Amino acid sequence: MRRKAVAGEFRSNIHRGGTATKVRLTAVYRKTALAAARVLGLRVAGVDMIESDEGPMVMEVNSSPGWKAFRRPPAWTLPTPSSSTSSTKSRSRRRGR
Repeated sequence: MRRKAVAGEFRSNIHRGGTATKVRLTAVYRKTALAAARVLGLRVAGVDMIESDEGPMVMEVNSSPGWKAFRRPPAWTLPTPSSSTSSTKSRSRRRGR
């Protein structure tokens, strides 16, 4: 993913208001990220990289990457109680049932 910081902020963290977009990594970026994770013995990692004139540069490797940017609302919704069900439960509680 590519993250972008909000105006006036240099950090692109999602919890700081940054946005994330899905990108397809080029071969050199993929190779760099995999090599960084392999050096640290990690099977799952978040690899932060920046672009440079010499190619991608690894800034940080996270052994427990955040997944917040990948979360989506579920395709289904939970049913909500109907108003008659709610009022019946409310009356039952008041009567001590």
